[in-house]
Amino acid sequence: MRAEPKRAHILLATFGSIVGAAMAAGCGAAASQAGASPSPGPSSRAVIPQSSAATSPAPACESTVLRVTAEGGGPAAGNVGLRIAFTNVGSTTCSLSGWPEVKAITAAGTQASPIRSLTTMFGPARLKGPPVVTLPPGGRALAVLAGQDVPAGDTSCPAPYQKLAVTPPGGSTATVISAWVPDLDAYMPACTRLVISPVVPPDDVAGGGG
Repeated sequence: MRAEPKRAHILLATFGSIVGAAMAAGCGAAASQAGASPSPGPSSRAVIPQSSAATSPAPACESTVLRVTAEGGGPAAGNVGLRIAFTNVGSTTCSLSGWPEVKAITAAGTQASPIRSLTTMFGPARLKGPPVVTLPPGGRALAVLAGQDVPAGDTSCPAPYQKLAVTPPGGSTATVISAWVPDLDAYMPACTRLVISPVVPPDDVAGGGG
């Protein structure tokens, strides 16, 4: 009969050990869950769009920062061409677009205005419209003035044009330059109506890139 109390003590001790182990395991699991970092959610990094703003074009060149000169040109199968150059002598970049205003003047003072054309026999070629030509300091743009040195029919040519009054595109001040055509060794003929091209980069005109 004394063995029963001893057995009861053994069962109580075993039960206590199991309960203690279970409580320790539970506490450990709770601590583990409490200290665990939460699973990362979807990224919330902001996407910064790239700027789509276009580069602002250079302002139009003022007449005061442009040097106007005549250069090169010559005859070709009865046609005569003269390049009119616009050089930026200012300190900032500017732009030109369109046709210069030109008055061809004879020695007697008679004036004539050329017809505007996108192209001439001396260039430019394949233009769909007047381009915008950006001129850094020292940069140049060219327009081509063209005519013919062959009279129409049996008539003789009128007196040639000796001067050109040239106003840059969008400008208000005219510069008077010589209408001498170096390779023709003569002034610009007045045999037919002259034509004038819009301003273009020098490389778009034959002989203009040099």
